[in-house]
Amino acid sequence: MNRVRLDPYVTVIVFLAGSLLFALPAAFFGNWSGISGSQLRVAAIACAISAIGSISFNRMLATTTVAEVANMFLVMLVVQVAVPAAVLLRSGASTRQIAGLCAAALAVVLLGKR
Repeated sequence: MNRVRLDPYVTVIVFLAGSLLFALPAAFFGNWSGISGSQLRVAAIACAISAIGSISFNRMLATTTVAEVANMFLVMLVVQVAVPAAVLLRSGASTRQIAGLCAAALAVVLLGKR
């Protein structure tokens, strides 16, 4: 966004319009008989939350530095590994699994120091 000098809000609008363009055929030709009103309400709320999240994320990216984005990317990697691992390892973890999580965490720390 910084290179093309686009406003974060314009970027989100273009992204959402493109997504809508791809979703419209599914909406017109999809099977609507099996969808209830409560499912549509949940989908509408999820779309609104997604739009707000996209706007906030793009606004943050437009005002941050490359180094901060790199650090956020590393944190994202940790979260993407840690959350599923916590869910999957609730019944207990083997030594090998714990060593793998520690190695992943060490790799993120070392990548952040470069």
